[in-house]
Amino acid sequence: MNITQICTKCNVEKPIDQFGKSSNENAYKEHKVYQCKECLAEKAREWRKKNPNYRGSGALTKIPKEDRLLYSAIGTRLTDAKARTKKSGLPECDLDKDYLYELYKSQNGLCAIAKTLLKVEVGSLECLSLDKIVPELGYVKGNVQWVAWAINRAKGELTMDQFVSMCQRVVEQNV
Repeated sequence: MNITQICTKCNVEKPIDQFGKSSNENAYKEHKVYQCKECLAEKAREWRKKNPNYRGSGALTKIPKEDRLLYSAIGTRLTDAKARTKKSGLPECDLDKDYLYELYKSQNGLCAIAKTLLKVEVGSLECLSLDKIVPELGYVKGNVQWVAWAINRAKGELTMDQFVSMCQRVVEQNV
């Protein structure tokens, strides 16, 4: 069964997949996105014609061009941390992108534990990952550090002392 909807702008009945997703999840489930993607795109083109000098919020102008991909990745890690905070019952996350960017810079782009260069590439073992130094304190200023994804996975919910002890046992058993 194909679900269709009539666009309120062009008055054409179209398949539901030709309508954009609403930021309101319930509205999307109930198919309350009223204009088709084509009409919304036209509306956006008209707005840009009327506002030719608009160049965005300017939020990224303070970030050097070579760091903009990094800044975006930091924003993604922050969103993930906030979602984990809500699920876990940890103290509320008080971090922001600027704080995390400055933290990355203060670490010279290196993993706080292994001192290897962090990468932005998803799937890389050295991909930057946000670690809670003391897990039960949560994602709060002063309790986070940038580490390589593989290191963070291995550390899990361990404290630094527990993690180092575990690593020492692994080395002792494999030398």
